[in-house]
Amino acid sequence: MGVPPRFEGVAILVCAVEALSQPTYIGFGAFKEAYRAVDENGVPFAVKIFDPAKCDVARAEREIDSMGRCKSPFIGKFYRSGGINDKGVVYLYVIEEYFDGGTLKDRMVPGSVLSKRCVMGYGKCLLQAVAHLKELLLVHRDIKPENIMFRDGEASAILVDFGLVRDLSGESLTLSFIAHGPGTPFFASPEQLNNDKHLIDWRSDQFSIGVVLGICLCGVHPYQEISDNSGAVVAKVMKRKGCSLFFRSKAEPDVFRLVEKMTAPWPISRFGDPASIVHFCEEIEKGC
Repeated sequence: MGVPPRFEGVAILVCAVEALSQPTYIGFGAFKEAYRAVDENGVPFAVKIFDPAKCDVARAEREIDSMGRCKSPFIGKFYRSGGINDKGVVYLYVIEEYFDGGTLKDRMVPGSVLSKRCVMGYGKCLLQAVAHLKELLLVHRDIKPENIMFRDGEASAILVDFGLVRDLSGESLTLSFIAHGPGTPFFASPEQLNNDKHLIDWRSDQFSIGVVLGICLCGVHPYQEISDNSGAVVAKVMKRKGCSLFFRSKAEPDVFRLVEKMTAPWPISRFGDPASIVHFCEEIEKGC
């Protein structure tokens, strides 16, 4: 049974202010509820409302600022943000692009893998998104299948959800003394998991993309051994164990070379720029 909406009344108020209508609950994340609404021409938008009980205002403001700076066809479009008072409580909200094509997670059927040509296409899109973020000194820090979406009828992968974005030009919002930094552990880099803040840059996003590509192509995390559960995998990433023999046995040689380097335990051993990874993906595509 799905979790019922909590902020439906707030969504109605937001839509009234933003000249939108027909708010329909579509789901929730760690910090927000999402609704689909349409403008007077029937064009759909995503209305996302921050949970005031969980909202870190400084992080929300950084998310909104970062999304507003992004101008890439491979990053979800941000339109505007605001705040609305409902019964004495102020709710922050954002209006973003709505995606009819679902997420990459929706396309990943347990027990099966995706074609190399298809996955290399996704990888190139994500790397172009990360190249744009690199220019802006931004690190997404939460690249995973749920945050990779598609426009209806299109094959291009689009990166969304900047809730954990790091701005390398600004002050860090993560406390230095905590054991683990922000991110989804199963897709996070060693430097994120160990809160090695001085090592975090675009190559941390490269690691996460490498994990996503490895799972799509081989059905397992690159660091996973045959008997490992997700907790054991995360522990091996934290200890910087590197790609497993089990993953090597499941990956084709060209895929293994790509993913092994993208998910190298230390950032300095990964690819030096996004363009070189895109070129590697293109070379793999030629052999498909």
